[in-house]
Amino acid sequence: MKKILLIGDSICQGYRKFVKLAFKDTAEVYFPETNCRFAAYVLRNLWDWKNELGCGEDVDVIHWNAGLWDGLVMHDGKPIISFERYCEDIERVCVTM
Repeated sequence: MKKILLIGDSICQGYRKFVKLAFKDTAEVYFPETNCRFAAYVLRNLWDWKNELGCGEDVDVIHWNAGLWDGLVMHDGKPIISFERYCEDIERVCVTM
């Protein structure tokens, strides 16, 4: 059976049950229970999530929708992290997946 890993906020919290239902006979659907937050948070936790969830390294599809929190602008009008750092984190997550 195929393996699908959901990484994100809305995908994990909002509509994972619909994804599981849609693929009930064709794929196992895995997802962390936590909100996946920032790209750096995903980078730090991806390996742990794969192991804790039991899906291992041989995942067929990863639906990733996290990192938008990185664009957060603080009350002083400055972003929480630089655009360059965001791009670096996103690239590192893609390579790690």
